[in-house]
Amino acid sequence: MPVQIPYPYFELEFDAKGQLKDSSQLQALLDGLKNNNTTDVWVISHGWNNDEKDAHLLYQTLFNNVKAQEASVNVAGRTFAVAGVIWPSKRFDNAQDKPNAASIGDGASRIGKQIDTLEAFLADGPNAAKDKADLEVARSLIPKLETDVGARKQFSDIVLARLPKSVGEEGGWYINSKVGSDMTADDTLLKQLGSPPPKVASSGGGGAAGLGFGHKPAAPTGPTFQGAAGIGDFLKGIAAGASNLLNYVTYYQMKDRAGVVGRNGVNQVVQKIHSALPSVRVHLVGHSFGCRVVTAAATGDAPAPKGFVSSLSLLQGAFSHYAFSQKYDDSGKAGFYRNLIDEARVSGPTIITHTRADDAVGIAYAVASRAMHQIASAMGDRNDPYGGLGSNGAMKTAEAIDGTMPKAGAPFDKPLTKGTMTNLLADGLITSHGDVTNPNAAYAVLSAAAVGN
Repeated sequence: MPVQIPYPYFELEFDAKGQLKDSSQLQALLDGLKNNNTTDVWVISHGWNNDEKDAHLLYQTLFNNVKAQEASVNVAGRTFAVAGVIWPSKRFDNAQDKPNAASIGDGASRIGKQIDTLEAFLADGPNAAKDKADLEVARSLIPKLETDVGARKQFSDIVLARLPKSVGEEGGWYINSKVGSDMTADDTLLKQLGSPPPKVASSGGGGAAGLGFGHKPAAPTGPTFQGAAGIGDFLKGIAAGASNLLNYVTYYQMKDRAGVVGRNGVNQVVQKIHSALPSVRVHLVGHSFGCRVVTAAATGDAPAPKGFVSSLSLLQGAFSHYAFSQKYDDSGKAGFYRNLIDEARVSGPTIITHTRADDAVGIAYAVASRAMHQIASAMGDRNDPYGGLGSNGAMKTAEAIDGTMPKAGAPFDKPLTKGTMTNLLADGLITSHGDVTNPNAAYAVLSAAAVGN
């Protein structure tokens, strides 16, 4: 068994369209839940990832810690199981690991590796052959980017053409193909994306740390997963701009796929569990883009939407902090996943962990901000219209309660109750984007499940 935990474990592997690669996995899950007299099942999804081994380690570490917390949480009479979702995702280039160069001579290798990542990701998609051919043309243009205006335009157009149609579905500010084309036409896109950031004010709301400047969070106390997808070190130069553009497009491709897997795949699994075993409680858990997988699953088609899932745990979510808002701007639009609240999709608690120590969740918004000259001190903080859920929690959401994540075993300052959404400020207890398997996070996940009915 790939995951060694003290609960029955079942794996669900999906392709890029959200279809199970092996339909027998679903039947094995249903049979296992029935044969073990299971009362509660966690369905968990990883985020951006290198391979199954990373996801397996995440699930194994988290649920061993969850089991250890049963002594602190009343789960008498409950019999748990875990279903681990595996979906095709890739790890981002980490800017903080390999600082961006100010010239193509130093940056060509890095840009080439980022093209490799995007190519590999799109190889699972519907237009794999064309994507590969076009990106190979983009690769051939790398040596010319610094000196040739035409090469910069062609490179940018090729990369921007890989943006999915869903890029703007959460609203807010983003670089779409039209905006990008306008900027490539006057040769400003790569230059602006590679320009140095404006000076950050000392009272800048933590946004600078989220972009890789200034304060570095303390090292996590346990394993971390799917490390920061850094845009962070905006040094000047065309290489920096090309690198940031590739990360931006890869981000949105991965985000789009997370929604597809959730809506088309995981949602159907939840429906099948309800149909075959209506007494079994389903608890959804996501990390990073996995939060989008499980939120899309919870808000997708449902014969009986109310109480579709029993609890929802979003650990450092990598999507908009306005996703659940009733009205997030002057347009009067609701957040993309507002029906989670309006239709009471979660019978128990929804918990959202967030911390400004997370330097990954706002990366796409940071790139858009760089292109549009947004003030860096505001990037990603709670007042930034383009901030991330894992940095700030659910914003402009009247139903969301602001609380603090307790240490494992301690009481919640805002008790978790049925049908509530709680932002859990996790400063000091979650130390980075990937630090979501420690005993404190495990205690929160188990506590949410214990309240879910």
